Amino acid sequence: MKKKRFDDLIDIMARLRGIDGCPWDRRQTRETLRPFLVEETYEILEALDRGDDQGLREELGDLLFHIIFMARIAHEEGAFDIDDVISGVAEKMVRRHPHVFGNAEVSGPHEVEANWAKLKAEEKPRGSLMEGIPQHLPALMRAYRLTQRASKVGFDWEDKGQVWEKLEEELKEFQEALIEGHKQELREELGDILFTLVNLARFVDVDPEDALRRVTNKFVERFHYIEKRLHEEGKDPQEATLDEMDVLWEESKGGERGVVPMETRKGKLYLVSTPIGNLEDITLRAIKVLRRVDLIAAEDTRRARRLLVRYRAQAPLTSFFEHNESAKKDVLVRRLVEGHDIALISDAGTPGVSDPGFRLVQRAIEEGIDVIPIPGPSAHVAALVVSGLPTDSFHFFGFLPPKGGKRKKRLEAIKELRGTIILYESPHRLLRTLGDIKDMCGDRQVVVARELTKLYEEVIRGPITEVLAGLQGRKIKGEITLVVAGRGRGGCGG
Repeated sequence: MKKKRFDDLIDIMARLRGIDGCPWDRRQTRETLRPFLVEETYEILEALDRGDDQGLREELGDLLFHIIFMARIAHEEGAFDIDDVISGVAEKMVRRHPHVFGNAEVSGPHEVEANWAKLKAEEKPRGSLMEGIPQHLPALMRAYRLTQRASKVGFDWEDKGQVWEKLEEELKEFQEALIEGHKQELREELGDILFTLVNLARFVDVDPEDALRRVTNKFVERFHYIEKRLHEEGKDPQEATLDEMDVLWEESKGGERGVVPMETRKGKLYLVSTPIGNLEDITLRAIKVLRRVDLIAAEDTRRARRLLVRYRAQAPLTSFFEHNESAKKDVLVRRLVEGHDIALISDAGTPGVSDPGFRLVQRAIEEGIDVIPIPGPSAHVAALVVSGLPTDSFHFFGFLPPKGGKRKKRLEAIKELRGTIILYESPHRLLRTLGDIKDMCGDRQVVVARELTKLYEEVIRGPITEVLAGLQGRKIKGEITLVVAGRGRGGCGG
């Protein structure tokens, strides 16, 4: 297959946002894309931490896709396009490197940094050295960058020994506040300690954000080891004693017992059903699994994040959807082989049904990974049982092909089926699909189940002509499941 180029990705983005494009991509805005940009950046850092070249390649691609996505939205709003973005950064790089693209001379990297800062200040005059560093940066990173700037104008300690003395002073003040028990003072003194530690990190040339992230990841890995070992013994952490967990903690560091390292234990893939609307429609087992796994792969991470916050599940979240599944499934399977447990969740309902989850399941099975279903809500089953149509035999087709010969062929196949037919459909294609079914199959009984389990849940039943007449002129929104009577099993014309 011919390799795709940058322009191909631009064309793909334009099609996804076009009139006949993807409903999910079409509804995105600058605001809704913000969490994805942050998430993809942190996934790049995770790939770097793991030394995972294939994962890094994929995560860089995901970030590039979201940059193109954001530029496309800006283009549609008349603000700028991706060519403006590329032109702007290219011109800036040439301008900021006069020692490469001009006649300037530099003695080394430090002078390059000084020239960069000078040129940047000329291009973007600021009233303070403290301006220009985003307030949304993680606090440790922001503190590090701000004190770096202050040090460049001489506002700094002379050596790390002075910083250490300051740290001891702040620790003493914190101890005094601890004795007095004043929460506001404790917060301030603890902040002083952290800020001083950031300065100490700067003096010893250690990025504090990176250091804390690495030790946090180490803590998570070790605690997951404890959970896995307890699970093998049929226990939860709540049931174990501190002494038991301490022993397992030491084992996780390669202690005296000589247990098999975690990376040789294959993880498990959990297919976790999640609510299709009402967040209370989730099983206790599903919550337990989401809280225990090492990683959660979600079709829509923005929606998934709301669910995980609701049920206090804190495992890392990664995206897995139609446009990245071909590369991402290999990354996830590799994590499973390394011993990590992963939960797969869909946009809503049961993963693997009318989504790319089944391909991940296939790969996991090929690698000998245990695949464990966690049953729960499913829109097509909910719509079927509420439809009033026969349930003894039914056929689920997901979304019909949007147009052309494939759509006609699928409808011809549906026409001959005696079992009840279940379809998913988007609001803007609903009327057309109902009309196509009527033309191909006759005026059968149909049920339109809209926004099931949500506040504006609606179930419309009747012959297709009657349902179509009732929907004319309405602005239809939400998730829709169609249930159609099989041949000779409901309504006229069937």
